[in-house]
Amino acid sequence: MTTPRIVSLAVFGAVLFGLSGAPKLALGQGTVEYTVVFESSWSAGTHPLDFPSNPHFSGLIGGTHDSGIAFWELGELASEGMEKMAEQGSKTVLEAEINDAIAAGTAEFVLSGGGISLSPGAVELSFEVSEDHSLVTLVSMLAPSPDWWVGVGALDLYPGGEWIDELVVDLVVYDSGTDSGTEYTSSNMNTDPAEPIFIKTDGPFATNNVVGTFTFSRQVSSAPDLAAGAPRLLLPLSANPLRDVARFAVSPEFRVQAESRTADLAVFDARGARVRSIARGLDLETLSVAEWDGRNDRGVAVPAGTYFLALRAGRTEETEKIIVVR
Repeated sequence: MTTPRIVSLAVFGAVLFGLSGAPKLALGQGTVEYTVVFESSWSAGTHPLDFPSNPHFSGLIGGTHDSGIAFWELGELASEGMEKMAEQGSKTVLEAEINDAIAAGTAEFVLSGGGISLSPGAVELSFEVSEDHSLVTLVSMLAPSPDWWVGVGALDLYPGGEWIDELVVDLVVYDSGTDSGTEYTSSNMNTDPAEPIFIKTDGPFATNNVVGTFTFSRQVSSAPDLAAGAPRLLLPLSANPLRDVARFAVSPEFRVQAESRTADLAVFDARGARVRSIARGLDLETLSVAEWDGRNDRGVAVPAGTYFLALRAGRTEETEKIIVVR
C-alpha cells in the first residue's frame, strides 16, 4: 500500500473554490450510522480438533444502550436471553430484554442482522447509534456447540466525546455457563447451578480461541449544500476529475475553526463507505497538504466514480468531492 505523503507549508495562498453537494460527516450531532462487518475465520485449518461438518454462526442480535444496562458481562450469570442465544441461536428472548431496556430509557435501538451460514464467511449490518446511548452489545452463537458464542458487550463508540472512525475487534469464544457439553455436538447437559460467563480456552479452543473479527466503520451521511459563496476549508491543488494524484491543502480558516489541534483525513465512496484512511493526527499548528493516489486501504486502484475526501478535527469537518476517471 502506498503511504500518503504529508508536507508542511510555510506559506500558502490560493483562491478558495470547490464543488457543491458533498456529504458531511455526522460528528457528535445526535445520531450517526455505523456498519459492522462480521468476518469469521473459524475453519478446520484454524481449529482442527473435532471440527464440525456444518460450521456456522446464528443471526446477529444486540442493541445500543447506555451504562445503565449491561446485557452480558464476563464473570456474571447469563440472562435467559443470552442463554437462549448461546444454546439455540434464538434472538427472541434477548430481543425482548433489549426492548424492555428501551422502554426503561437505558437502551435505544435493537440491532438484528443475518448470520454466517458456512464458516469461514462474512456478514454486514448497518445501524444507528447516538451520543446518549453510544454503547453497543452484539452477539452471535457459534454453531453447532453446547453454549458457545462470540460478540462484544458495552463497546463504546463515542469515548471521550468523539466518534470512533474504525475499530477492529478480535472475537474470542465465550461460554455462557449454562450447558456442560465439551464438544461441538455434545448432547444437552444443563449446568445446574449455572456458572458465570467465561472465555473458552479448552477443548477445540485450547491453542486458539479467536474465530473472527467485528470491524466497526463510521459512515458518511448527507447534508445540505453549503451556502453560495461560503469559503472552502479544503483547497484543491490538482485537477478534478482525478487521473493520477489528488492534492488538497488545509486552509487557514480551518485552523481557526477547528475544535481540535489534530485532524484525521479519509476518503469515502458515494455510498458513505470508507475507502482509504489517509492520515490520522495531522498537526494543525502548521498548514498541510495531503495526497491521495486513487487507491484504497489495500493498495488497489479504486474504480471510476464519485468519492469524497473528508477532513475532521473534533467536531469541525469539511469534505470535497473527487471524480475519478479511468
